Amino acid sequence: MEPATLSIAAKGVVLLWNTSVQVFDTVATARRMGMDYEKVLVKLEVERVRLLSWGQAVGLANVKQTETDLYATIDPRLNEPEFSGIVMRLLGCIQKVFDDTEQLQKKYGLTQLANSNARDVQIWERQAGADMDLREDNHFGLGSVFKRAYTSLQKSAKDYQQSSTLKRKVEWAITDKTKFEKLVIEVSGFNNGLMNLFPDVMLKAKRTLLEDIYASDEVASLILLQDASADEHAEISDTASVRLKDLKVNAIESKDNSRDDTTEFHLASSPPPPNEDQEADDELVKAVESLEVFSRDKTIGQLTCTLIRSDWTSHCRVLVSRISDDNFDDKFWIDGDKGFVQMPHDSLNIYRKKKFFKQDRNDKYESLTSEDYIYLDIEGDPKYDNVNPGTVTIEGYGLECWAYEVQFGKQHTNRFLVNYGDLPEIPAEKLLRRLHELKLGVGELGWSPQRDYEELKEYTGTLGITYYDPKRAYEITDQIMNLYSLLNRSDGLFSDFVAQSSIGWHALMGPVGLWNFLWQIILGKELARRLEHFPSGDYINGLTPQVLLTLIVSDLWLKNVEIVLVPKKGSTTPSVSTNTPSANNPFDIEGKEIQFHSAVHEKQVDGLFRFAEILKWPFMNELRDYAEDVYSSLRGGATVNLFVWDWLFGVVLPGAYTASNIMAALVLCTPSLSEELGAPIYLQFGLSLPNQSYWRTRTVLGRILGCLPGVRSACGWIGPCPPLEGPHRKYISLKTRPVEPPRRDDTIIRIGDWDSDDDDEKARLQAPEELYAWIEEQKDESSWVTPQPPVRQLSVSKIASIRVKPLPLDKSTIDDGDIPKAARDQKMQYRASIVFNIDNESPVTYTLYTNPVFVTPPRCNGSPHKVHVKKIQKFHHNIWNIEALKEASAEDYDNNSVMIINATGVGAEAVARAWCSERGKSAVIRRNPGPCFACAYKVASTTGLGINVLIWVS
Repeated sequence: MEPATLSIAAKGVVLLWNTSVQVFDTVATARRMGMDYEKVLVKLEVERVRLLSWGQAVGLANVKQTETDLYATIDPRLNEPEFSGIVMRLLGCIQKVFDDTEQLQKKYGLTQLANSNARDVQIWERQAGADMDLREDNHFGLGSVFKRAYTSLQKSAKDYQQSSTLKRKVEWAITDKTKFEKLVIEVSGFNNGLMNLFPDVMLKAKRTLLEDIYASDEVASLILLQDASADEHAEISDTASVRLKDLKVNAIESKDNSRDDTTEFHLASSPPPPNEDQEADDELVKAVESLEVFSRDKTIGQLTCTLIRSDWTSHCRVLVSRISDDNFDDKFWIDGDKGFVQMPHDSLNIYRKKKFFKQDRNDKYESLTSEDYIYLDIEGDPKYDNVNPGTVTIEGYGLECWAYEVQFGKQHTNRFLVNYGDLPEIPAEKLLRRLHELKLGVGELGWSPQRDYEELKEYTGTLGITYYDPKRAYEITDQIMNLYSLLNRSDGLFSDFVAQSSIGWHALMGPVGLWNFLWQIILGKELARRLEHFPSGDYINGLTPQVLLTLIVSDLWLKNVEIVLVPKKGSTTPSVSTNTPSANNPFDIEGKEIQFHSAVHEKQVDGLFRFAEILKWPFMNELRDYAEDVYSSLRGGATVNLFVWDWLFGVVLPGAYTASNIMAALVLCTPSLSEELGAPIYLQFGLSLPNQSYWRTRTVLGRILGCLPGVRSACGWIGPCPPLEGPHRKYISLKTRPVEPPRRDDTIIRIGDWDSDDDDEKARLQAPEELYAWIEEQKDESSWVTPQPPVRQLSVSKIASIRVKPLPLDKSTIDDGDIPKAARDQKMQYRASIVFNIDNESPVTYTLYTNPVFVTPPRCNGSPHKVHVKKIQKFHHNIWNIEALKEASAEDYDNNSVMIINATGVGAEAVARAWCSERGKSAVIRRNPGPCFACAYKVASTTGLGINVLIWVS
């Protein structure tokens, strides 16, 4: 495409965007209509802010009207006709909404104001002048929040006033709020189309908005923004809510939300006329402020939880903090406070997913990078599991919500570029040499950008790309984007680690061949080197599970595997390691064969022993006898299972893959079990032995039995647990269904201050009450009491038996005669049940239909916290002892209040967990040293995680 053509297409987009952001001023009044009408106008203004931020993210806001070299200014994709055409159609749709006079009246409920045209021209010209202020009454207070967006609006008004048709615009007033909301929804849909066109731009624009919200101190604007964006843009609303909490704003709700009929929007910069009741208002403000100070003091140290969810992916996460005073920031804790688990051996760190993006050490808001939005496996996150076996941290619960959304929620399309251009033929000698250089270290990027690019081009070629400015090829951003597009190829050129997780399989027998596998390792490392220098707050479209897994595999391979060239039989050429430089060419493969040597096999064997010791493996002696010599046997020509190979070479994917691999390696290195059991076929399974059993932490038996005395957790496993009644010496896959997280509709999970129970309503200002008397009552110290936790029970509960019932196999499996019996047996799934003896009563059986999540919250500060006496009843009216649990009905736990299970008796916690599985309820579990009763209740309630079940252990 010629540069002239590029410039014409880009200029059209620039002009259309600038007129589109101004056209919103067509609807500029909510006079005498009340708060509801102002709210819908704020919704519309939020859409303008989104459009402004999108324009900033693609570079449109930086283009001057006289600028000619648009290619170097705006996102290069806007110069492509297929993209620029879509953008122009979407922007044209936005303008058409406001230009169609008939539709504005009939469809959207607007009425043209008399004589508005001439007056509006004056207003518009004044706004476009050089001295235009960002008047907050024009933008409903949002100008004080989104300063960057409105700065670009101001610039647009100055630069494009003469060419804009808005000088002839007509002002419209809202007459039908319901119809007008349809206009907002349509504009929002067009904005979503622009955002979805470039997901990387969407994230960048959204990040800018959220940063502006979190930097704002304008309480009134934040409250209005939180309310107006709650329906369509939950992430914006959530962030405003979090910011308001950080500003320690305790809103007092009023029954009357209407505005006074004399309320006006003043376009001039002069202050509004004084209020006759100013003195009375001042007294009220002082009274309310004094109540806020009093209430804030009562909440210092309390736990607070907020779920942050993405509108454009399935990603969810929960932030937990402790409310702090002005002198102590208690928002960020050491890992031990939150219950994060430390790995007991260096080799077991492979269980955790490594981070590849550059991290800002001064980022106290725990901002996420692109890789945090890529779903691989939640167990690999170091914040997932809790030190109390069978439970997760509060952050881990957010990851469980993410996993549920990925499997059952709304499906999101991830669009990214893939480059299928011609690639250079790279000889084996060159690949081996570069692997050697990358393993030893080739120096920092950035000293010579041209040399860095030329080195990379040897392994990627030009990818069919010709740059308008040749120096742009030296930019790390472009190199990252090109590596993404290359590694995302699905034509069989590179290994697919999503489809097959065994790295040894790809290296030894994968369909792409050894040399393409090693080529992929090189490209992964080159990408990792560039990500280390990429700003953590920026985003490039194209990071996918395949690319992230390539980064992980490349890192593990270069650290842990050595490539050695040995002479073929009959050859006199000496053996040479590619990791040891030589005066001769050590990379010439003529007359040689390739061998892989593990640089970490001794450490890996030690880690396997440590794992076995933690779980009290009953076959330690034969494990040692076999595992100590297994690598030597492999070097001597013996064959081993791929699970063992991957473990010995330290090339195992994180999370569930590591957990499955290490147990498989443990069994396969135990001769008395290996021949009978073989390797497992599931990621989530258990191992049944005659005298004990072992379970993955995310299985229902792992979660329930984790609380038993003597049971420990390591690398995604729980054990040793009580044995099953049968079968024994067998892998067991349990059939359960997941427990749905709290949600308001089919697509959005909501956690936070969305609901309140009856007692919370009682404590609020009621219609007949006089405000000042209510404030004084709230400030009365004698009205605040400490909720007392459940009384300790003397009951004793014991597990009598654990049973599993085989479920019918799928008919296709039964009919397939080619499947061996052993493999068919492994496909069998079971339903588990636990029989308990509680004191001297008859045995109680719980059938484990669901797989609940158990959350262990961290301790609060300054506990125990007090609550107002009007709220105290909820802490005592729904408490259940474990003896009566079996009789609980859905009315007792499927409502808006928290069901409290008193599990203070011996063995009672396992009964409570089993009840949760049978009834399909996740739960918050409190044990020492945990939060106070008030905070534990809050975490479980709808103002916390929304689980509504609290198991009180100690």
